Amino acid sequence: MASKPLRTIFTTSKSDEHDVLERVMQFDPKRRPNASETLQIEYFSNPSAPCPKVKHPHVTELLESIEEYVSNSTRICLAFEIMNTNLENIINNNWILHRDLNPNNLLIDKRGVLKIADFGLANFFGSPSGLMSHDVITRWHQSPELFLGARKYGTAVEIWTAGFIIAELLL
Repeated sequence: MASKPLRTIFTTSKSDEHDVLERVMQFDPKRRPNASETLQIEYFSNPSAPCPKVKHPHVTELLESIEEYVSNSTRICLAFEIMNTNLENIINNNWILHRDLNPNNLLIDKRGVLKIADFGLANFFGSPSGLMSHDVITRWHQSPELFLGARKYGTAVEIWTAGFIIAELLL
């Protein structure tokens, strides 16, 4: 297993280092959790995670039932639903960048309403420093500025990705 000193991973404070060490020591060596269990522990124990704060009809909740549709006519309907979803309004009202929009994270409920899921890479934007990772969003859906390594970006990267997904669905 590859390892890195915790100081290179967490540069914000010593408390982050101690928190990770404490969690590692709590694991039972006989039972190794899989990656999704570990991520769930991390996600639900972080009260500042962006996703729980987003309340919008087009953002899915954890326990919502989702059905998959694969027919071509549904793909076209999904593209138009994406266009009707005011993505910029969702993002701006919550000050959150999803940073991982792709067809796998766009779900449809039983009523045919588009839902946005998987806020694992989501981040608040508009902070004074504004520096964020450029290694987000599926490589094929990245906007040019992210592809070129920009560390300051805003809602334009999400709009680019939504447009790319629409084109992908219609082709």
